[in-house]
Amino acid sequence: LNIAETVYVFGGIGINGDKLNDLWAFSATAAASGQFAWTRPTLMSSAPAPRWGHTALLSQSAMLILGGMGSDETLLRDAWAGTAGCSGNLTLSASRGRFSDGDGAYLANIDCRFVIRPSMEHANVMLFFSWIDILDERDRVYVYDGVDTAAPLLGSFSGTATPQAITSTAASITVRFVSDGGGEGGLGFEAAYQAVCAPGAVWDAVASLCVPCPRGSFSRFANAPTCTACPVGTYMQETGATFCSNCPLYSTTVTQGATSAVACECVPGYFSLGGECAAC
Repeated sequence: LNIAETVYVFGGIGINGDKLNDLWAFSATAAASGQFAWTRPTLMSSAPAPRWGHTALLSQSAMLILGGMGSDETLLRDAWAGTAGCSGNLTLSASRGRFSDGDGAYLANIDCRFVIRPSMEHANVMLFFSWIDILDERDRVYVYDGVDTAAPLLGSFSGTATPQAITSTAASITVRFVSDGGGEGGLGFEAAYQAVCAPGAVWDAVASLCVPCPRGSFSRFANAPTCTACPVGTYMQETGATFCSNCPLYSTTVTQGATSAVACECVPGYFSLGGECAAC
């Protein structure tokens, strides 16, 4: 079925005779520029049951799927409608991925949300916009620092200037795209994301996960390459720290990487008295 210069193919029979419910797309516009590739659009809802022999119709830019034969060769009498633009909510839980508002120009009066919640522990989300083409300034992409739109707003974007990368302070990030019913539209946006280690954690290449910084060290920023040893005069007795605690007044440590206040010794000219350092 051809919708806005993109050919969509749903379901059918696989090479082993199994019934399918996958969706594939082929862009005629991209093919004209020499880019020949089938892609699998991201579904923002559950897909119809596997089937073959069904009917596909075009109705007001929506693809209608009618009936067909199911997996057990029973006659299906259902009807489904799908549009090329985004709608509703979609949760993405992989450690990295790509998403967009859909193929071609975006539709009017849409409100769709992408909740990015990687399952990786001790991680934040870094969001990259590949491109943005939102010509009506009343149409916008909003980015929130959490699992819904009640979370703090990290940014609001329109136009054609590609925003800089955004990193959440939470374990998830929400992207909302809203368009009104008038004005000039555009192609929408495409974005990618990946889970990055949160402050207080770093990537363990052997275990392929984020691990908390050990005692006596810290990492202050997300996606830090390594943990930093606590400087002389500080210590940290907990794992996963984002800072180190200062030694008590008039005391310091001999070396960096101290793991408790016990390592803090009185500086020259002072002596320990009742747990504090007093002048000689």
